[in-house]
Amino acid sequence: MNQYNSDFATSDVRAGMGDLFAGKSTVTFKYTTMSQGHSVYWTEIWSRQGNAALDIRGRKVNAVVFELDHEGGGFHAKYRRYFDPATGVWVRNEFTNLGGGAAPFPVLGNTTYQVVSITIP
Repeated sequence: MNQYNSDFATSDVRAGMGDLFAGKSTVTFKYTTMSQGHSVYWTEIWSRQGNAALDIRGRKVNAVVFELDHEGGGFHAKYRRYFDPATGVWVRNEFTNLGGGAAPFPVLGNTTYQVVSITIP
C-alpha cells in the first residue's frame, strides 16, 4: 500500500524520495491528505542511517536503514525502516508513537515488523 496516494502526493514527495534513494543523506517534504473530510498537513524528514545486515529465513539482506520523522494532524511518530535495494522491498519497520493519539494509517506500517520470507520469481 502506498501512503503517498497519487491523488494527494506532490512533486515535492516524488522529488524528495527520489533524492533519498539517489543517495542524499536527508530530505524534508510536506504534503496534504484528507481525513474525515478535512485536510491534514504532514511534514516528513527522512534520513539515511547506514546499512544493516539482516537474515531473512536464511537469505542475507544488506538493508539500507532510514529514519523517518512523521508529523501532522496532531500525530507524531518516528520510524526506523529497512529497505532491501536488491528486491525493492521494505523488510523491517520499527515504529515509535511520540504522541498525538492513534496512528492515522494503521495499515501502513504503524507497527514493528520484519518480513519473514522473500520470494523472487
